[in-house]
Amino acid sequence: MEHRLDPWLILAVVGLLGASLPTLHSVSRVVGTNLLLRQLMWGIAGLVILWLMSRVRVDIYERAAPFLYAIGLVVLVAVLVFGVARGGNRAWIALGPVTVQPSEFARLSTILLTAAWVASRGARNLRIYQAAVTATIVA
Repeated sequence: MEHRLDPWLILAVVGLLGASLPTLHSVSRVVGTNLLLRQLMWGIAGLVILWLMSRVRVDIYERAAPFLYAIGLVVLVAVLVFGVARGGNRAWIALGPVTVQPSEFARLSTILLTAAWVASRGARNLRIYQAAVTATIVA
């Protein structure tokens, strides 16, 4: 089966990136850093990752969701033990010269698990309170 990206999704991502670049350009001139170039590089990297992730079959994501969610919980607990302070909060883990924020991975794994749960139940079979509870948990 051919995997295709939704053109509206690509348009939304490119539109948000394009709208943010002029603002970052004006801020980076004042601050003295090149936020514009960094944001553009991360935006392009994100589009490449989006394309690569779209090549994976959906059933693989559905099977991996509980495992990825468990990893997300483990890395959140790891912040309590191995966390380092950056920007005034202790929400980062240092991996050599790189620091990562595990809450971002946990957020994505929660969304993936919720999507897998909804898919397994069938969107038509969800009651309104189940959808509301699910949305509240993800939020």
